[in-house]
Formats: sequence, C-alpha cells, structure tokens
Amino acid sequence: IYPEVSALFFSAPLLRFMGKRVIYALHLGEKYWERDNGSLPFRLKRHNLKFVDHFVMLSTQQKQVFSQYFPGRVSVIPHGIWLDSESKTRQPILPPRVCVVGDNFRDYDLLVRIIERFALNFPDLSFDLIGMQYAKLGKAAKMPAVTCHPRLSQVEYTQIIADATFMLLPLHFATANNALLEALALGVPVLCNRIDGVTDYLPGDAYLFDGIEPLCDMVTTRLQMNVGQRAPESAALINYAEQHFSWTVVRERVLSLCLQRGGEA
Repeated sequence: IYPEVSALFFSAPLLRFMGKRVIYALHLGEKYWERDNGSLPFRLKRHNLKFVDHFVMLSTQQKQVFSQYFPGRVSVIPHGIWLDSESKTRQPILPPRVCVVGDNFRDYDLLVRIIERFALNFPDLSFDLIGMQYAKLGKAAKMPAVTCHPRLSQVEYTQIIADATFMLLPLHFATANNALLEALALGVPVLCNRIDGVTDYLPGDAYLFDGIEPLCDMVTTRLQMNVGQRAPESAALINYAEQHFSWTVVRERVLSLCLQRGGEA
C-alpha cells in the first residue's frame, strides 16, 4: 500500500481484523508524518501506522529514522526502474549539455550558484531544465545557456536525458530517486551533492560532490573524457541499474519480504 496518497484511512486495522498482514511502503520521508496540519483525515492516516506489520523504506537513512518509531518492523528495498530490453550505451551530443530534472526536494539556491559558476568555468556547457518551478531560479532561468522546457512528451523527455553529458541533481533530500534511476538506465552519469537518500542509489563516491569547487573539478574531468572512456562507463551504469534496481530485482525482494513476514504470522 502507498499510504501517502491512499484514501483508505481505515485500511490497515480492517485488514488486520481480517487476519491479513499489512506492509506499507513509505515514500515521502519522516517530515510528512511528523507534521500536524489539523486535518482529521491525515490524523487517521497517521493513526493507521500503528496497525502496520512492517514498513518498507527506500533508503538506509529512512530505515534508521523509522526504526526509532517501529523497532524491528522496518526494511530497506530501493525504488525500481524499467529498463529497455535493448538498453545500450549512448554517446552524448556536442556541445556538452547537462540536464536537471524534477521539483521535489530540489535545492534551487544551490542550482542557481552552480549555473552562475558554470557560466564562468564552462561557457560551452548548456543546461536543460525539466519539470521545475523555474520562477524559483530568478535571473538564472533566463541566462543564455539555460533552457527551461515546457511539458514534454515521454519520447522528448527520454531523448533529452539520453543526450546529456551528465544529469545534475542538487538536492535537500531524496527518497524514490526516479530521475536518478531514469538516467542510470540510459547509461547517463548522475552527479549529486552528498545528501541522505542518494548514497544507496549511486555506484560510488565518484558521483557525489561536497561543494561547487569539487563539482567543477568533476565536470572538468568529464568534459575531457573521450568516446573510448565514456562508452565503458555508460555500459557499466546500465548494468549497475539492471542488477540493483530493475523491477524484476525489486519484485523478488518484495516477494521475499512478504513470504518472510507471512511466515511469522
């Protein structure tokens, strides 16, 4: 059950009454559940958590947080991605482009500073921004190297990511990491600031930055890579996504958890 969007406010106790085991997958982080907006439906939804047998979290950090509330009842299973059966390495077009996708938990202040610095350090690099609140970027949204895309078709959206030299995700927090997974499935590197929720999804520290200066060093290195260097990395990223986050792998982990919890009834 995806409880954040569910209108079944009494589902958990009813299912328990019927002798069922209840497993919730939580997507929005602890702040969603800790808030108190005075809404009766929300309070009922939060009260429902007391009747849940087990919780699935999308990151190690979220498991640590929710284990404080529900000790022994929390597991980690990452979000998944459908991979094209014909996934292959892709060579980004020139001049270099960076794509930035999504609005939830995005660090707009950091993105503005990055856009301004890149205009000085990498004048040939362009930004493709998708699905963001562009007004939050102020003057940076109107800079010559920045394209703020309107609503795109799925084909257009996928093509922009596939053509990117890399995806950039400046974040405050992360849970499902949909954009990150979409890029990995296409063999596109993802560079992200080191925050809770992404370290479970990226292949290693080589894709994490701790400030704008280290990010500039990473980008300098990437822009110097040739096709012979990019192709193996692209193939490795697709393989990494398939081994760890394909829905086939995630499904098996979910089934294993359900069988385990059901056996404890």
